[in-house]
Amino acid sequence: KKIFDVIFIDGLHEYEQCQKDAINALKFLDNEGTILFHDLIPLDWRTENVPRINDNWTGDVWKVALELSNSSGLNFSIAHCDSGVGILSKSSSVYKYNQMNDQIKNYNFKDFLKLMEKLPIEDPFQALKKIQ
Repeated sequence: KKIFDVIFIDGLHEYEQCQKDAINALKFLDNEGTILFHDLIPLDWRTENVPRINDNWTGDVWKVALELSNSSGLNFSIAHCDSGVGILSKSSSVYKYNQMNDQIKNYNFKDFLKLMEKLPIEDPFQALKKIQ
């Protein structure tokens, strides 16, 4: 029943779990609050692969970034640092998280490379201004 100003999501690096975390976090985020996500930019197919096969692992949580980029009533960007730090806030108290499960659940690193230009990736210093 608590409402939070800041929520940090960096748990199980699998799309379905991160999606659940994002949807639930939005319910408990203050209208002026921020949700931060870690590991939204995989470095190669080994760091993106699910199940985990590498020490350095981002998993496929980049798919949540794709959904957030296509959602309404939300401001979302990714700071191009530390494997991608997502910054999410509400632009309206009425928002719609765009779940794309059937469309993207089987996407892999090759798909990420094709879709990367559609993600709102920005300079980390520009991104920092959003959370100051």
